[in-house]
Amino acid sequence: MSMSPFKSSTFQNTTTAVTTPVAFAQTISDLRGNVNGGHNLNFITNQNAPRSGTGFPTDDVDWQLTNIWSTSTNQNDGFDYLVSNPSVYTVLEHGFKINKAGFHRVTCELGMYMKLGTSRPPDRLNVAIQFAIKESSSATWTRIGAPVATGYLNVHSSSETNAFATVHMSSIISFNVGDEIAIFSSALGADTFDSARNKAVATSQKSTLRIESLN
Repeated sequence: MSMSPFKSSTFQNTTTAVTTPVAFAQTISDLRGNVNGGHNLNFITNQNAPRSGTGFPTDDVDWQLTNIWSTSTNQNDGFDYLVSNPSVYTVLEHGFKINKAGFHRVTCELGMYMKLGTSRPPDRLNVAIQFAIKESSSATWTRIGAPVATGYLNVHSSSETNAFATVHMSSIISFNVGDEIAIFSSALGADTFDSARNKAVATSQKSTLRIESLN
């Protein structure tokens, strides 16, 4: 069977080129003032929390706000946030406030390590994270999109060394003016309901959160 060659064609592009992102903001984790040495991502309120068939907690009370982001800039100390246009985004300790309606891409790289507790177990932890929106007219956070999770975060030879993981999450979301975006975390499997147990901890300069306007 013979094959016909592809034929090239020409067309006139009459659209106006748009450079994206139109605006952006980015911040980094800052826990310098945290007396516990980091933010426990594996904490859960209810030891017997109801879970879905895949292990994710289903009750809002068992997800916690990750208020870990730097709100400092122009210090040249490694904790500066970046904002291309302050009229579009406001950087908050828990995320961003969106001041321009439309579609925005939100991306998070959340790094964590195993911090040993005095009672040790569990030695294997999974952490789940999910985006959440607080609408401008509401005081309630609503988790949206698909959650993502780490693989097992393991204790290595009874030490914290090398017990580190990073989880990535990105989504395109429609916002109204005044809406806020944040990350919520929870335990997937073994949890840290007791402060003496091992923890999966977010710490300074190991996580980033950014948002980009697409319109």
